Amino acid sequence: MSHSLRGLWPTVASRLIDRLTRCAGWLLVAQMLLILLVMLMSTFGTVRFEPDSAGYIDAGRQPWRDMLVGPRTLAYPLLLRVVAGVSPEFGLVPYLQLAIHCLAVGFFYLALGRFGASPGHALAAASGLLWSVLPDADVSSVMADSLGRSLAVLTVGLLLWLAANPKSALGWAGLTASVALSYHARPAYLFLVPLAPALGLALLRIHNACRRQTLNWTRHVALLGIVAVCPLAAYCTMRLALVGQFGLVSFGGYGLAGIAVELLDGPTAEALEPEDLRPLAHEILRRRDDRGIKPAFEPSGRLDVDRFLHNSDVNIHALALPAVARLSGSESDTQDPLAVNTTLNRFARAVIAAKKHNYARLVAGSFRAGFRLLPVAMYVLRYLLAAGALLCLVRILVRPGPPRADAGQPSASYTAQTLVLVCVAYLSAKLLLVAAVAAPLLRYVGAAAVFLPAVLAFWIYREFELIANVSPARPPTEPPPERP
Repeated sequence: MSHSLRGLWPTVASRLIDRLTRCAGWLLVAQMLLILLVMLMSTFGTVRFEPDSAGYIDAGRQPWRDMLVGPRTLAYPLLLRVVAGVSPEFGLVPYLQLAIHCLAVGFFYLALGRFGASPGHALAAASGLLWSVLPDADVSSVMADSLGRSLAVLTVGLLLWLAANPKSALGWAGLTASVALSYHARPAYLFLVPLAPALGLALLRIHNACRRQTLNWTRHVALLGIVAVCPLAAYCTMRLALVGQFGLVSFGGYGLAGIAVELLDGPTAEALEPEDLRPLAHEILRRRDDRGIKPAFEPSGRLDVDRFLHNSDVNIHALALPAVARLSGSESDTQDPLAVNTTLNRFARAVIAAKKHNYARLVAGSFRAGFRLLPVAMYVLRYLLAAGALLCLVRILVRPGPPRADAGQPSASYTAQTLVLVCVAYLSAKLLLVAAVAAPLLRYVGAAAVFLPAVLAFWIYREFELIANVSPARPPTEPPPERP
């Protein structure tokens, strides 16, 4: 009886794997339609307005020069401008953002298959990516988070595609556009500029090893660097010519001010250089003392990262911005965003230069906190881990014998290496950028972990394969079959 039960698991799993492999693409489309059905039958499809939504909508209604000066990048406000012409109440936004997400995941599935993954492996990874939107439901929000994440997924898919097809002109054009649109949707995706050449080189080497090929990697990396850097440099130069500032957007100083206020203390304010920033530093300290806010660095020198996470928004909106407004003699809502960003940027860089050691400690602490917050930021990971652990236990209980002759999966190890590399590189690069310029809030951490569900879903599918691709051990009394 026990031997028959042990044989049942591989049989059922093998049949399931065979059916999944035959219609992998259609199964991915079916999942997309299922999510659409969930949206139509629940509040998931109802548009949500967040505190920052009004800023994106207003930016889309401004003239071009005001958009270049403002604190928002161009892609999402322009998208909302187009949507407003069709859906003035923005009820179309959740479905449009879901469609973009599905297109990005669909291309990632195709690219992973072109890279060398089996249909089942590509389906598993793409399914993990596809369903990762549900826990946070940010596709329903009038926020740039969903668009930026989808464009970043598309960028990684194009890196996979170009590793397998280095001469694809459409692939290079698509990568140029996707990288630029990603950081124009959210400046937090600027990490894709250095990541694209590094990750593209690593993927090319994995593909070459899998195919036992030798390609010119120096040319590949040079092209990756050009398509990542040149559009950004050209846009920043255009802003310099039109509005007098070299940079992607007039917002970098805001995030850095949140860190600088945390580093600021009395002695630093007294000795801050240049001297014209000292009144601003003293005003910020006065406001912080009046509110009774404790900085993350305690008098003993201990760093409390959780306190920094709690203080980050207060540092910017309740301390730094009102201090700049008071010293400039204007209201916070009527200030020139370009001038405010310039002032905050100068202040933040001066404080960081004076407190380099504490800044490095804060960046390292924020980076570690980002990893610690992963299960909270994307709680679907817990369910995937539980499912994978359960299948692993089933595989152990089945106690398989030697692999069948047809059980070879030469692409499995390369697919696993690829997915883990993409996940770790993407997660680390994004968390490092966030830690360097802002606090690792949950929305940033969740976006950094976007490929983690893909890795876990692949692991779950691989456990099914390991159950299906082995034959149960024969009873010890059964003689081995004779050869004819």
